Amino acid sequence: MITRSRIAAALVICATVASSVHAQARYVASSWGPNRVTLLDANLNVLSSFATTGNYGNGVAANASTIWVGDFFQSRVTAYSHTGTVLYSWTAPGLENVQGLALVGSNIAFASNGTTRFHDAATGVFQYSFGNSGGTVEGLTYDGSWVWELADQLVARDPVTGSIQRSIVNLADNCSFGGTGIGSTGNGHLVLGCTNGDWYRVSDLDGSLIASGNNSVEMYGLDNIQGGQVVPEPGTYVLLGTGLLGLAAARRRRAA
Repeated sequence: MITRSRIAAALVICATVASSVHAQARYVASSWGPNRVTLLDANLNVLSSFATTGNYGNGVAANASTIWVGDFFQSRVTAYSHTGTVLYSWTAPGLENVQGLALVGSNIAFASNGTTRFHDAATGVFQYSFGNSGGTVEGLTYDGSWVWELADQLVARDPVTGSIQRSIVNLADNCSFGGTGIGSTGNGHLVLGCTNGDWYRVSDLDGSLIASGNNSVEMYGLDNIQGGQVVPEPGTYVLLGTGLLGLAAARRRRAA
C-alpha cells in the first residue's frame, strides 16, 4: 500500500538523485543523429540526456538554468530547461547554417557564414557582430575573458571588438570537420569535442594535450555550463508528486 510517508520518501530520493546528477553537470553537448542534448560531468562522462524539438542541433550554450540549442537548418535558437522543457525560441537574420553557440553575459553569440553575431539570449534581438575565421568555424565558447573559435586553429577574440588575442593549434583537426564543439574549463584549459565521441582537453596557452577520451556522444555542439551548480526545476518534483498521489488514489479506488 502506498502511504503518505512512502510518497514523501520517494520524493526525497528522486530529488536527491536529480540534484546529484545536475550538480555534477559541467558540460552540455548537442547531437544531430539522435536529436538530443546530453549533460556531461567534468570528465565528459554522460549524466543524462533529453530529446530536442528540432533537428540538427549545431551549437549549444548553457548556464545554471537554461540550455540554448541552435538548429542548423531551421535557423532557430531554442531554449530548454535542464530537464528538457522548452522555455522559448527565436529566429533572427544570420542564423542560417549556424555553427557554434556561446553565452557571453546576457547575449548568445553564434557563428554563421563568416560572422559572429551577438543577440539577446532571451529575446533574440540583435546587439552587434564582428568577422570571424570564416566558414571553418565549427564551435564557440566563452572563458570569461575571450570568445574562442574552433576553426583551423583555436582562435581567442575580444568579445566586443573581435580582435585576435591568441591563436593556437587545434588538436581536433583529425576529427570530422576539424572538431565540432569547444568548451572552456574555466582554469586555463579548453575541451574539444568530435562527432565520433572523441574529446581532447588542451592548454589554452599553446593547445598542448592534457587529457583525451571517448564518450560515444555525437558532439555537434559542446560548451561549458556557466554559473556553477544547476538547480533542478521545481516543476519536476511537482509533477512527480502529482503522479505518485494519483497512483495512490487509483489504487484506493480499485481496492474499494
